[in-house]
Amino acid sequence: EYWLKPLRELNRALYKMSSENLSSRFTVSSTLDEIEELKLALNKMLHSFEQGYLIQKRFVSNVSHQLRTPLSSIIGYIQMLQRWGDENPKVRREAIDAIEKTAQEMKELTENLLSLSRAGQTTEMTDIALEEVVKTMVEQWQKKNPQRLFRLLVSASPHLKISIDHLKILMDVLLDNALKYSKEQ
Repeated sequence: EYWLKPLRELNRALYKMSSENLSSRFTVSSTLDEIEELKLALNKMLHSFEQGYLIQKRFVSNVSHQLRTPLSSIIGYIQMLQRWGDENPKVRREAIDAIEKTAQEMKELTENLLSLSRAGQTTEMTDIALEEVVKTMVEQWQKKNPQRLFRLLVSASPHLKISIDHLKILMDVLLDNALKYSKEQ
């Protein structure tokens, strides 16, 4: 009974832990016997779990935000179609075009998320000229957003060995934020 008491206490503490309680840690005494070493290892593992859980929580929150905006736009255009679409062909065309564009953006976002979910797998690294990829991406964004002016100033043209898919995801995020948070000109 005496020798198993520390293990029973450790076991009870482990059962009390949950995803809402990952910040709790075991108190480790100065006498480093096998039980105390186990507590140290469990504390390290709990820290890793907590960090992973917080990253996952932030990721889900960001994804939810990224999906909510286009879904709200689609719903708004559908409501516009329901109100005025039958009577006004111009309104109908505008709404259908906007829904198609937004659905395409959601498709790209979903593909990016799927690509990120495979990030732990080996990805194909390609030797690329950064300027060429960035220039192509900026041109694509300019075509999708003709009302905005995109300027690309290049002072160097490095070559990188990188995953082209991940670079495109990064550029999409940067250009999307540039559009959202810059002044229209």
